[in-house]
Amino acid sequence: MVYPYVTFWDVLLESYALNLAEKGHNLTIVTSDRDSCEPKIIKHPRISIRHLDSISVSVPGLIVSFPYLLSLEQTLRELQPDIIHINNLPFPSTLQATLIAKKLKIPSIVHVHGVISNINWFLNTAQYFFIYTMGRRIFNDATFIICLTRSDAKEIQRCGCPPEKIRIIPNGVDVEKFKPYGDVIDNSLFWGGRFVQQKGLEYLLNALYLVAKREPEIKLVMTGDGPLFSKTRNVVRQLGLERSVIFKGRVPRDELPRLIGASSVYLLPSLKEGMPFALLEAMACGKSIVGSDIPGINDLIAHGKSGILVPPRKPEVLANAIVDLLSNEDFRRNLGQNARRLVVEKYSWTKIVEKVEEVYFEAAEGINKA
Repeated sequence: MVYPYVTFWDVLLESYALNLAEKGHNLTIVTSDRDSCEPKIIKHPRISIRHLDSISVSVPGLIVSFPYLLSLEQTLRELQPDIIHINNLPFPSTLQATLIAKKLKIPSIVHVHGVISNINWFLNTAQYFFIYTMGRRIFNDATFIICLTRSDAKEIQRCGCPPEKIRIIPNGVDVEKFKPYGDVIDNSLFWGGRFVQQKGLEYLLNALYLVAKREPEIKLVMTGDGPLFSKTRNVVRQLGLERSVIFKGRVPRDELPRLIGASSVYLLPSLKEGMPFALLEAMACGKSIVGSDIPGINDLIAHGKSGILVPPRKPEVLANAIVDLLSNEDFRRNLGQNARRLVVEKYSWTKIVEKVEEVYFEAAEGINKA
């Protein structure tokens, strides 16, 4: 599995890697040296990690890393894998791995975790330029392309990806770890993730400001970190919301079900998403959710049945939805139960990994026939 970089090792290891390993596959995760310390969260005899030196560009607050992996071909020749599973689209490492896989006649699968990151006009344009140029080579040389959603599949088709190569497989969730947990605290909200522009944090805080005027005892718990963490704290101070917002920072994953479970409402006012693990985890915990009506969220949430969808960038609408849910416990409970039922039926890791395996075997069979 090739990644340009890994932001959350615990999420990666507990999702695809661990579940594939438990089914008997041997995995090596190959990534840049940005995080040079091998994670100690999970040790599994079938999972190994290789940190490669890289040439990379980074822009504080905007681009974490844009790496070219220096010894990738040497590493793949040494490993001789049956499948090269390449993650994230607009990165040099993705083009590298796809070209090397073709050279070595090893089937490759490119996993699109959202087509682009919505950062700003210039960087969005740069990402699309990469996809329309280098991306076409990636699409042509890869054996298959996995997309999380139909909207992502349509977008990469517009960028030149042959439709017959696309397989749609959503993200999954550990429904045994993330489940309804403990007592709910009244007037409590929860948000968790990366502090980046595409998460819509400014609109979240503006909505909270409006909610606090009507519900002075409101509390918002925020977990995670990222380039906009300091800016977010400053906005909280500017809006006078210090008593209403609790910053937890990065918390161990074992604590997340308890924190999510204690909240009355889970919030996800994002501007762009692939298919967020955070949303699946909240649904598995049986939470009532208010999320933006955008692809990646509305692929999972049916408005009024398994959550509430609101237009992005509309803090007044978001605030009204929050207040409405806080005032209706039965409705909240019904939404949460429906959300939990949906993820158990369709998005457990057991079911998702079986679909990934099918693509692996299909790719390997195609190479063998060739």
